[in-house]
Amino acid sequence: MIIGLDCDGILSDLMPYWLSFYNSDYGDNIQPKDCTVWETHSVVKPECGVKVYDYLKRPGFWRYLPLMPGAAEGVKALATMGHEVVVVTDTPPEGVADRLSWLQEHFPVIPRSNFVITRRKDLVSVDLLVDDSPQHIRRARGAALLFDHPYNQDVAGPRVKSWDELLAYVADMDQRRKKAG
Repeated sequence: MIIGLDCDGILSDLMPYWLSFYNSDYGDNIQPKDCTVWETHSVVKPECGVKVYDYLKRPGFWRYLPLMPGAAEGVKALATMGHEVVVVTDTPPEGVADRLSWLQEHFPVIPRSNFVITRRKDLVSVDLLVDDSPQHIRRARGAALLFDHPYNQDVAGPRVKSWDELLAYVADMDQRRKKAG
C-alpha cells in the first residue's frame, strides 16, 4: 500500500513544542490536553489570539520539533512491511526548508521524492491517509485513519492513539486485503 502520513501530530509532536513558545511569551500554562478544538487561537489568551500562528512562521521552528513516540520505529516498520510511505503535510512557506531537513534527518528511509507539501491532501493519491486534522480526514477520498488528539474528538471514523495501534491497524488492513484477493 501507499500510506500517506501527516507530519504534525503523527511524525512530530507539535503541540507541546508550539505551546512552550506561547506559554513562555504570555505567562500561561496551556497543555496539549487543554486544546480540545482545532482552532488553537480560541484556546489561548485573547491578547494573543490568532498571533499564536505566527510561531509557525519563525525561522528554525520546524527544524527542531520533537518526534512523536514510536514514529521513527513505526515508519521503519511500515517500510519493512513493504509499504511505500509518503509524507503529506501542510507547512507554511517559511518553514518548508526546515521541514524538509527535519524529515531527511529523522526519516531517512523515506525518499525525498515522497515528501508532498500541500493544503489539499485530498488530491494526493494514497491507499491510506493517516492524519490528525478533522478537515483532512473528512475530505479524504480513500481510506483515512485519524491519529487521536484532544482537538479531534468530534470526528467519527477509525482512529488510533499510538504508533503501536497504527501498525496493528495497517497489519489488519493488509490481512483483509489479502483475503479479498
